[in-house]
Amino acid sequence: MSTSCGLISDIRAAIQSAAFLISKEGAEKAAHSELVQSLVLLSQLEKELTEDSPSAIVSKTTTSGSSVTSPQEEKSKVEKRVPKWFRNPQQINSKILMRYLELSKSDPFLTQNKLRAKCEDIKDFDGNYNQMKNFGPKNHGKVFEENGGCIVLWEPVRKFILEQYEHSVGNDSVK
Repeated sequence: MSTSCGLISDIRAAIQSAAFLISKEGAEKAAHSELVQSLVLLSQLEKELTEDSPSAIVSKTTTSGSSVTSPQEEKSKVEKRVPKWFRNPQQINSKILMRYLELSKSDPFLTQNKLRAKCEDIKDFDGNYNQMKNFGPKNHGKVFEENGGCIVLWEPVRKFILEQYEHSVGNDSVK
């Protein structure tokens, strides 16, 4: 339960940061990013608190009334979308994933800051990255998670993503 306290503290800090940003003109995207991060952390806390209960409700409802998807729904979403991402390398989510995969070959301790630096040409990197590491009905699909500050592929889709990447790289070398 000690990580629960840390998550609560992180959620509080992200919400406070978003509240501050809302009062600053022109900081809407940053505030949005902080709020998305808060939802991600809240989802992690929710998972931690319900992990011991095998009969936990799979689909929760947020205060806004939108449903939060289950791990199986996220996995299905990723399996539909990732092949399209590799076929359309100009998409923002494709760029982020491809750059992650390239960087992770030489840096097993890849952090969000390192990936952000490699994606400096991507507008609203934080918002898009956050959409790729959380659960949600309108996210891009959960492909990342952070462990100890390091970005890793989300375990339920890790093998699938790597297989798709290898297939994509193989097809590119033939062209």
